[in-house]
Amino acid sequence: MDAPSQSNQMQALVGALGSVIGYLGSEVAEKVLFERLMWPQRYYNDLTFSIFLKQGFLMTMGGPLHAAALATLDVFRDSGLYKGTRRGHMLGTAFLPSTNVTNFLRTDSDSRGIAKQSRNGFWVQVLKNIKDVPVKEHVPRIDRQPTNDLMHVRTRQPVHHLRFRLVSDIEPPGEHVICISEERTTLNVVLGIFLSELSAVISAVVAGARMRDWWLVPYLCIPLILKLLSVLVNVRRSGLESYLELQRSGSLSDSVVIEVQNPNHGFAVLEGPEPVIRQFFRHYGHPKRDTCGDRVREVFSILLIYLFVLIFPVGLVANLWMSTEVQYLWLAYQLYAILAMHIVRIFGWEGCGRTEERVAGHLRDKMEVWLYSTGGCTVGVNLRTTYVDQIKAGETMVQEIVRKHRPHDVLKSHATV
Repeated sequence: MDAPSQSNQMQALVGALGSVIGYLGSEVAEKVLFERLMWPQRYYNDLTFSIFLKQGFLMTMGGPLHAAALATLDVFRDSGLYKGTRRGHMLGTAFLPSTNVTNFLRTDSDSRGIAKQSRNGFWVQVLKNIKDVPVKEHVPRIDRQPTNDLMHVRTRQPVHHLRFRLVSDIEPPGEHVICISEERTTLNVVLGIFLSELSAVISAVVAGARMRDWWLVPYLCIPLILKLLSVLVNVRRSGLESYLELQRSGSLSDSVVIEVQNPNHGFAVLEGPEPVIRQFFRHYGHPKRDTCGDRVREVFSILLIYLFVLIFPVGLVANLWMSTEVQYLWLAYQLYAILAMHIVRIFGWEGCGRTEERVAGHLRDKMEVWLYSTGGCTVGVNLRTTYVDQIKAGETMVQEIVRKHRPHDVLKSHATV
């Protein structure tokens, strides 16, 4: 067989294989990749050695993402975001994902059984990322019910108790306080983005320096360029409310207890002034839509996602003009990207570097977290986690927290909710 025929056969084989991995690989990609693109300040807000490795080797967006991108655009369309300025709803889209978790105001006898939506639920996400605390506190063994003289433990449940307070402007942070913001993280964001496309940059260097195939260099760097553009065009977001805004929402001197019901992740009780807690279940992090410029940012952000629909098909078609060596490089990179997406999906590392994971880590280490944003009050939060070996014991512990908060309040059973 002559060389041209063999080369044509290899090109056909690579093209067919590229089509197959494009079809199968696109099923692996998660829509959370585009949530990262829409909210870089939240998803690139931490950098440890572990995060460095994960972002550097597993967070590339150069693989077959067209199916996930189209699904994300479908949600935009169904939510009415294509209709015009201030039209449609951001909640439940890649701009502002919804937790689909409810909460109950347990210290108000009139509304104790009324479920309210937690919306984006910043603290819901934080508590989902709480790992086992260093000192594991257990309720007394009397809470366990013996069966045939043996202790049967079906599930080990955490009971999280978050306490909120407003931090005075003149109060200095102490030794066990960590201050976190999503507004002053430009360096972390840019560095995190570069790290996330490190594999693409290395492939581009190989394509240019070794193979002298210069057109492939900008192609492999397209995801990096789009991610950097997202930092410039991402939507403005609502931060923490000011003291006056909180006062208009309710009393800041009275404390309430709110229970968040998310059975897959244990029990969660939030205690503090109601306006301080409620702001995280309402508009905290919601995209601003006040001006024409905000609409322009929305449109540009949507266009960025659409460009990710085209990246893989363009590369697949370009295989027709690639040399065999370059085809192998492109194919190897696509396989690597698919493998990385598999690893991220299996181990649940899609939130790598995000603010909630950072906050959860500090709360786990018994630190008090001060969350702040420009123009808003600083909110201090600390966490106490207790582990129980029965769901009933967890329900009892939640009721006990409410009783201590309102000793004269008659609690109804959770079964009536």
